[in-house]
This record gives sequence, C-alpha cells and structure tokens, in this order.
Amino acid sequence: MTFDQIKAGRMAVKAERAREHQAMLEDPYDLTKRTDPVVTMSGGKPLPVGPTAKLKGVTWEQLAEMTP
Repeated sequence: MTFDQIKAGRMAVKAERAREHQAMLEDPYDLTKRTDPVVTMSGGKPLPVGPTAKLKGVTWEQLAEMTP
C-alpha cells in the first residue's frame, strides 16, 4: 500500500469516529451555541452559555424535589 492509500483509509476512519463522538455528545447534552443576553465579558464580548444537560424521563421540577 502507498502512503496516500494508508492516509485516505485512516482519514475515513477518523471522520466516522468524529461523527460517532458528536452523536454521543448530542444525546445527553444540548450543544446549541448560545450567549447570555444580559451578561458580557470584559470588553463587551458575549458570554457563552452551555452545554446544558438534557433530562430523560424526569422534569427539572421533579429533579429539584429529589434528595441528594
């Protein structure tokens, strides 16, 4: 095999693994890019917010009622 063939094969594997990892992250987390509308960093730059956890089978209110 040539170097270019090996590199192409590994890049294909890398791209597939990147898609799998992104899907794994998107399942439990909301990765939407958001900024805080009120609070800013020094210099007036927007402050990023997130990622936030997605709840499955329970609401935030139910979670708040649970004991530690």
